[in-house]
Amino acid sequence: MEVNEEWVTKKDLAAAVEPLASKEDLAQLRTEIKQDMVDLGDKLTEAIRDSQTEVLRAFYNWARPIEIRLNRTDEIATRLSWIEERIAALERGKFRPRTNRFAYCSGKSSWTPFVSVSGIKLAAAT
Repeated sequence: MEVNEEWVTKKDLAAAVEPLASKEDLAQLRTEIKQDMVDLGDKLTEAIRDSQTEVLRAFYNWARPIEIRLNRTDEIATRLSWIEERIAALERGKFRPRTNRFAYCSGKSSWTPFVSVSGIKLAAAT
């Protein structure tokens, strides 16, 4: 940049300042920038909500089969505990078997009652 040693007049100063923005131009630019910032904030908020939705959907899609497996496991565990309780009661002799069903046991000449404990057929002691 070259430095000029000459004196500057008001006319020269006015000519130099004239291409610069006026107060009205700056006010208009300020309002445009504010509106742009509001629009950008709205777009950012929408993008954040979209990303949250995507994350929640991904977790839901991941968690649903796990939940189904866990529910099935709880059901199986419950049924298994019932079976264990029945078998323990049989072993202690506190469980009275239902004797309304009869089956023919090979090697014997008569029909003998049996009980069914969760699909396992046990012949009653005679």
